[in-house]
Amino acid sequence: MSATTRTTAGPDERQRPRPSDAKTFFIWIGLCLLGIPLAGYLGWGVAGHVDGVMPALIGGALTGAGIGFAQWLLLRRVLGIGPGWIVATSV
Repeated sequence: MSATTRTTAGPDERQRPRPSDAKTFFIWIGLCLLGIPLAGYLGWGVAGHVDGVMPALIGGALTGAGIGFAQWLLLRRVLGIGPGWIVATSV
């Protein structure tokens, strides 16, 4: 190996472009404003009206997963968070 040999950074080592703090904040708000009602309708559509414990648990878990998915769309790029975020919000 000579002194002129260079190694290049792999795709995981390269710096990803990150949005500015203000832009990140507004993207987060937009994703939450879009994700919360859509996830709520998903939970209501699958579990039905919350008139018992089981529909509340099922609807709540689906709503949490939907909100977590919407948030994860930004968090995976900005903070490198994995899909465990979706599971954590559904719990």
